[in-house]
Parts: sequence; structure tokens; C-alpha cells
Amino acid sequence: MKVDNFVSLGSACPVAASMSKYGFRGFSGVFDWLVTESLQGVLYYLEHDFAGFLEKDNLELYEGNPKKFSDKSNGFIFLHEQVSFQEEYELLRDNYQRKIDRFLWEICKPTCFLRAVSSKEEIEYIVNNQKYIDKVIKKNNVNNQIVFLIKEGIEVKALPFPFFIMSNPWVGQPHSLLRGWFDEQKEFLEFCAERYDSVRMIQNMMFDNQAEKKKYQTLEMNDKRYKLLLKLLNTDINKIRLPRKVILYGAGNIGKQCYEMIKNNCEVIAFVDKSKAGTVIDAVPVLDISEAVLYRDIPYIITVVYDYDNICKEILEGDETAQIISLQEIIK
Repeated sequence: MKVDNFVSLGSACPVAASMSKYGFRGFSGVFDWLVTESLQGVLYYLEHDFAGFLEKDNLELYEGNPKKFSDKSNGFIFLHEQVSFQEEYELLRDNYQRKIDRFLWEICKPTCFLRAVSSKEEIEYIVNNQKYIDKVIKKNNVNNQIVFLIKEGIEVKALPFPFFIMSNPWVGQPHSLLRGWFDEQKEFLEFCAERYDSVRMIQNMMFDNQAEKKKYQTLEMNDKRYKLLLKLLNTDINKIRLPRKVILYGAGNIGKQCYEMIKNNCEVIAFVDKSKAGTVIDAVPVLDISEAVLYRDIPYIITVVYDYDNICKEILEGDETAQIISLQEIIK
């Protein structure tokens, strides 16, 4: 039977990551990036339409990282959030509510849930709770089904549900391995492809390829930033001749580090940074470029590592006589 969706029920990231790689992930699910060792906990939220999910009083720091946390009521671990639950809980909650709404709407269509099994105890739970699992899975649509993906090495003779033994290692790092859990799993991939619309699969793969391309471009940019920052930290700024006064274009990590290193050798009049305009750094104002043109005859040091030519063009449009210096050239 064809299904409209494949949906990850955990128990960790390799399921959703590999679904994306092979075109079977059509939307962002609630459990995609969580560690959910308890299948019982996952089924509870499906049965109760996520009532009580992500209550703030149940959340606590995980490994001391404000953007990593666990839920003590169910043992779920959140490792990939972009915000701190302590400082931006409402934003976090809103993000998950949108995921929940989409999730519940989608699973009203024929859906195949994928659940990775990583323990003998979960095998026993599945065997002993067949009727309950089936009832919860089919709650939103009688045609829904669940397939269990069992880590190689876990003893299993039979299950009351379809299952596949996954021979690849269960790994989370690096990124390529995280997405490679389905690699060489020919029987399982054929099972999925036979049940999913080929056009949607191709569309999902195209979307994933674009996302991966953007991600690697970001990683490459971060690598350039890291190398420049490393060079800056190893530079003897006292051996460099600097203007008496400067404006720093860029108020990110590199710009701030540059400021700390040169502030005793020259006067930093202002930072220029569109996203941070209106703030201050150590009493130095952060301006938009339209405000910075008031400081004519003050040279610019460009600290960012991207789009140098367009930044120069933008500065010169406001002041065609502006002096522009690249930080990369300064520290060569």
C-alpha cells in the first residue's frame, strides 16, 4: 500500500537524517532530532496529541549547555536546539507547537512510522504491547503502520510488526555518517521506495541537496572565519602601523577581537553592522552604514570574510573618497 508520509519516531537523529538523504522525509517531525530511548514515552504523546509535551518545569540543563536540555518527565534529550530553554522558552515552545500541528495534520494521511530499536528491553516491550502499539499508530488513520529498524547485534527472532536488521553502525558523528545509516540497506530502501510517490521522493531529495549545499557553504565560511581569527590572535599588533582613528566594519566575533587588540593603539570611532545597529560594544556605537558616512575621512577596516567587493561598493556609494582596509591584508 502506498503511503503519503514516512515519519521518524526516533530513537535518535540518524533515522531522520538518513530519511532526508534518501528522499523519504517530507516535513520536519517532532521526534526527528531528539534522543527518545523510551518508545512508551513516544507512544504516550501520540495517543494524547502531545498534551503536556515540553512543559518548562520538566526541563533541565543537559551537560551544562543552555541549548541542550532533557525532559525529566520522559527522559527525552534535546541536543539540537538553537535557543536556550531558560531564556527563550516561549520561542522554543512556539517552534515545537508548529511542528506538532503539522505532525498531527500529516499523520491523518496514510503514514509509515519508522522507529529505531537500540535495546533488548525495547524488543520485549514491543512483543508484550502489540495491541496498544497498533491502536496508537492507527489512531489518526487506520492505514497507518510502523516499521522497526533494529541495530545489528540485538537478538530478535520475530516481531508482530515489520522490521529490518540494520547492518551499518549506529553513529552520530561526523555529519556524513549521521546521514549514512540507510546506506547499503537495499531491502529496506526498496521497501520504502515501493510505498512512496517517486515524484515526491525526488522533490524531497532535491530540497535536501540544496539544504546540504547551503550547510557546507556555511561550514566553509565558518572555517575561513576561524582561520582569520586564529591569524589575528597570533599577530603582534604593535608591529602593524594603524591609522590614528578607524571604523570597524563587522561587529561579530572577529570584529570584537580586532577591537580588543587595537583599541590601545588607535581609536575605534564606531562599528558598522546592519544586524547589530543601535547597540554598543564597550561604549563604542554600532551603526548602520548610512550613519557611518557622517564620519568622513575615518578609514574603514573590514573585518568580515565574505562579500568584500560589495561591502567596498556600499561604503563608496556613501563616501566615494572613503579609505578601506581589509583586515586580512593587515595581518598578512
